[in-house]
Amino acid sequence: MVDGVMLTGARANVHPTHFRTEPHPSHEPYDLQRDGLALALAQACVERGIPLFGICRGLQEMNVAFGGSLHPRSASCPGA
Repeated sequence: MVDGVMLTGARANVHPTHFRTEPHPSHEPYDLQRDGLALALAQACVERGIPLFGICRGLQEMNVAFGGSLHPRSASCPGA
């Protein structure tokens, strides 16, 4: 029995191929094993009505798991 799931932050980024973007060495490191687990886990939690909480990378994983995209360098965008 699980009361909820928390996806934590991490140094690694979600691999860009999960949100239809080309990878670039400046956006590394990546963790493909975590990507596979976290994206599937996020979807499974929502399907089963299990509360899901994401911190930093965890929130990015939730976004990508449901079709969202990420900007690899959002701090460099005008007005950021």
